[in-house]
Amino acid sequence: MSGIDSKVNILIRIANQGIDELEPTVVASTHVKNHGLIMLTFGRDRPDLEELAQLYGLEYAVNDELPARAQYEPTLMIEAGEIPAPDCLEAVSGISVPQGIFRLPKSKIPLTKRLRVALAAMGRNLSADDNHGYHRQLERQKVSMMAFIGGYPAQCIDIHARGGGFLMPRNNLHIDQEIGVSVDCRTMAGKIESASGTLLIKSLVRLTESGQSWRVGGPIKWDSPRDQTLVLEHAFVSERFNQHPWHRATPRFPVSLPAVVAGSDSECIDLSQDGAAYIIAPNNVSAEDRLTVELVLDASIRIRGELTVKGVNSLANGMVRVGGIMNWENTDWQDGFLPR
Repeated sequence: MSGIDSKVNILIRIANQGIDELEPTVVASTHVKNHGLIMLTFGRDRPDLEELAQLYGLEYAVNDELPARAQYEPTLMIEAGEIPAPDCLEAVSGISVPQGIFRLPKSKIPLTKRLRVALAAMGRNLSADDNHGYHRQLERQKVSMMAFIGGYPAQCIDIHARGGGFLMPRNNLHIDQEIGVSVDCRTMAGKIESASGTLLIKSLVRLTESGQSWRVGGPIKWDSPRDQTLVLEHAFVSERFNQHPWHRATPRFPVSLPAVVAGSDSECIDLSQDGAAYIIAPNNVSAEDRLTVELVLDASIRIRGELTVKGVNSLANGMVRVGGIMNWENTDWQDGFLPR
């Protein structure tokens, strides 16, 4: 292979992993820059693998009969469960690699010094340490995704292909309740797209003494393969390799509290020790603006502070979400309203 425009195929070797464990590897592989054909190989026929290959437009080989193209084109072999970084092939751009299948440290093919260095760089993007040990079925990935459960604002804090956990005000939810859920997924193209499904509540735990924040969790049936793919792209690729330009250093917890921002009525939808987010009417607010805030915790407790805006997002309902760093006049109230 030579030249920046050259392609390297990706061959994913499967060893009895289920679809839920394999699919994050497939989704991540489709976002690798400069990849060619993506192929799956397994020792026997599996209809679910054939269906997965058709869904993503991959080539599927049975009985260890490796795809013909892998025999004479540069082809990187990875294991199901590994999560390649989008730039993992850039290290070998412009360097001649062996025709046919090659692997990383285990490769027995004679390698030039330059290629060894390039492959070592690739290996750092495919190691178990970098992938947080994602080899157990349905291991949840820690994320931070804006969500709605039954129309109420929430935050998704962990997710996998078939379920997730959320923080939100309780709003009369109960165990074994089925309720609509949507999560805002950030794609590698930088767009925000919503994935929707149905959550079956199996966990409902109060996190604060005041009862303002609860953790809700359970299995999710996504409405379509596209919805599930968006979730996997966000959780395993975008969240890991394409970080937000700004994020809070302390955990945030969804709430639903009346507030007055810059003199106008609004709603506080999440709080942290040093930050907050609000739903406000459209205006000319932009990043780094400083806005006065009065937050109503209950009928007798009002706290004041100043918001330094770090993010402004327009919502589908015509309102605007603003978030940023809070400078509170006092923080004595936080012990009762934020989880310890």
